[in-house]
Amino acid sequence: MFKKLRKKFIVLNMTMISVTVIFAFLAIYLITQNNIESQNSLKLENASSFALRQIDNSEDNYSQILVTDTSSEYYFPFFNALIDENNQPMISQSVSNETKSATLKLTELALNSDSNKLEFNNRKYQFSIESAFAQVSVESNVNGSNPEVYRMITFIDITDSINTLNQLLLTFVIIGVFMLGAIFLISVFFARKSVAPIESSYSRQKQFIADASHELKTPVASIGANIEAIESNPDDPVYRQKKWIDYIKIELERMNKLISDLLSLAKYDNLQTTFNMTAVNLSDIVNDSLLTMEAFAFEKGIEICSDIKEDVIAVVDGEKYEQVIKILFDNAVKYVNESGKIDITLKENKNHAIFEISNTGDGIAPEHLNKIFDRFYRIDSSRENNGSYGLGLSIAKTIVEHMNGKIAVSSALGQITTFTVTINK
Repeated sequence: MFKKLRKKFIVLNMTMISVTVIFAFLAIYLITQNNIESQNSLKLENASSFALRQIDNSEDNYSQILVTDTSSEYYFPFFNALIDENNQPMISQSVSNETKSATLKLTELALNSDSNKLEFNNRKYQFSIESAFAQVSVESNVNGSNPEVYRMITFIDITDSINTLNQLLLTFVIIGVFMLGAIFLISVFFARKSVAPIESSYSRQKQFIADASHELKTPVASIGANIEAIESNPDDPVYRQKKWIDYIKIELERMNKLISDLLSLAKYDNLQTTFNMTAVNLSDIVNDSLLTMEAFAFEKGIEICSDIKEDVIAVVDGEKYEQVIKILFDNAVKYVNESGKIDITLKENKNHAIFEISNTGDGIAPEHLNKIFDRFYRIDSSRENNGSYGLGLSIAKTIVEHMNGKIAVSSALGQITTFTVTINK
């Protein structure tokens, strides 16, 4: 499922970026092409105007050097030719036979072309055809005849412009290939990074459901066994069945607590619980919770030492903070060793209120410390018999984080375990 999700992410990302890159390159190419074509048209217009002025101002025969050999020192990127009524170029005697031949061919191609561009001798030309008045013979001038009407073809060499566009296109293709390759690798990386939290959340959800189902099976099975015991002695009075009934009550209470914890976690996860954040005296909350804890500690012969600073004020949800304190108290009483010791401190600094609770006992191995706040996590199976489902610390962590605080644990194996809750004031 997640492989398909990653593939969809990569395909979507590649498609969006590829379309964006293609449109960007296409826009640049078309703008460049339009600019080059505009420049070429302007050059052609200027060349044609220049040639027409030369004809109008000339008292001699029309004469224009026509050079198409790019290796010639006389090569110019544009030239023009005067065409008579028989479509023959009027060329001066100073032009070589090769140039005349080339001009004749260019003229023929231009007159038969459906566009204003043509290719000749691996060169590309753009041309225009305009009417021109000229006197091209000495006899005409002597007789005083009027200038004759000819057509003038002006050519400009656009080979370099076309090569520039082709080079630009090739550059875009090369850059595009490398860019898309790099984007593909980046997309794969980010697809994994993006899907990882979803995959982790899904795995935790599956594990959560599996663990909850497992935890519910135990009390349900116990209740079923006790009911069978009662049914096996239907004639016994209620007082004789009281043992089985008490077992059922105990399991029902455990189930009720488990379901209540599950609902609390679900509400926190879905942000359905409102936190009433106000300035609260944390010292009062800790002292009140400590009073309820002392009775349990006395029964187990546990020594409690407290150092609670007075009037520690912080912005929290008072009820939720009290719940966290009670969860940590309960955890300490459960796992303190016999005749052990629990230390409780509440202090503050400039920006934080810090609550710490430590208990002597087996401690927590380093490999378990980073998992201790996971849901249903228990270090060993022996803790299943103490009424714990491994949800209390997870609830405490969730509440503290919703109040923009931090909860941490440290432990020395076989000696002491300390939980620290830090709240912004």
